[in-house]
Amino acid sequence: MYTLINEHINGILKSMDHDHVYKYDFLIENIHKIETSSYQTSYKTFWRLHGAGLSKAYCSIYFQLLRKHLEKPIAIEALVKSLYDKPVNSSGKKSLQFSFVTKMLHMADQKLPIYDSLISSFYFFEPNRRLSFQERIRELIIFYEFLNYEYKRIIENGLLQESIKAFRKSYNPKYFTDEKIIDSLIWAFISYGYNGAVIDKNIVFR
Repeated sequence: MYTLINEHINGILKSMDHDHVYKYDFLIENIHKIETSSYQTSYKTFWRLHGAGLSKAYCSIYFQLLRKHLEKPIAIEALVKSLYDKPVNSSGKKSLQFSFVTKMLHMADQKLPIYDSLISSFYFFEPNRRLSFQERIRELIIFYEFLNYEYKRIIENGLLQESIKAFRKSYNPKYFTDEKIIDSLIWAFISYGYNGAVIDKNIVFR
């Protein structure tokens, strides 16, 4: 799969939102403005909190936890449980928002991976929603730990070295770690495929 990314890196880079790098660098550079509504709006747009139907009360708790985590790291399981205890909307519905927790962790340490459905699909991981709440958390954390290990392995073995170089040359990012570039490349590769790149023969399996 990494070979496919390397072979089709030009098409993958062209398919990416050109503002992606600028918006990410803005969030990292201005993290000290986390209390402002303008920063929070940019954050929710970039990290896709806006599209999840989350209430203002839920988002308020989210940013409170993010601020606390930036000051003193909080364990991932504790963050997940704290957010789960807050209903995501006015109907009282609760939801396990693991992806948003990993984005919170990443804001404090840009070498940490980010979990979302496109990343999990790349690694053929499908979370089991029939498990108990505690078992679901454990399953997700195990996969997250795998991502952490796998990204380190990719870097140490140079598996995406040329693609990482091409990304840096194309976008000249200020705050992207190699781990964040790997995340962006995998996310863009899967999106590229879903948007017809395989059927259009822009991505050719070998």
